[in-house]
Amino acid sequence: MKERNYENLTFRMISYIDFEEFKRACLASPQELTAFLSKGKFMEYFNLVDFLNLFNAMLKDQETNVYGLFEVKTLVGVGTSSPANRSFGSQLIYWIRNGYHGKGYGVFLMYSLICRAIQNGHHYAELIIDQENIASIKVAESLGLTKVKEWTRPESGRSEEHTSELQSHSFISYA
Repeated sequence: MKERNYENLTFRMISYIDFEEFKRACLASPQELTAFLSKGKFMEYFNLVDFLNLFNAMLKDQETNVYGLFEVKTLVGVGTSSPANRSFGSQLIYWIRNGYHGKGYGVFLMYSLICRAIQNGHHYAELIIDQENIASIKVAESLGLTKVKEWTRPESGRSEEHTSELQSHSFISYA
């Protein structure tokens, strides 16, 4: 693996003071958000109230923890941890802001999310990754996660070029 410098990165829970930076990151990353949120393709039509409602809903969900990866003060990645399909686990979802790919930030963010899930008492972390998302599959593989399942599911609202069923993979990291 390449030697990376992560000195300027901070991983922490997102709070209400991060709203403006969250909105800027969303506006800069429409493609990334279509994979993260089922209604991501509609975000180009969001107004201030829509962004505020989304942000508030994410932070108020009692079963979900929302984390940010910041490069100094710029939000470069967002990750969430929610209860997994099976007991005692955590399902992790993340995206990296457009313009910040290829710097190892996905690996750093996912590693941080897995560590936090284990610190929070979860016995495993689960990632569900679309087969087309080669970068996220490489992140999972580079972290040594185990592929445990592969299945086909109907499309869930991603961009127009993704109208068919998706082949998905489930990866697990055990504590």
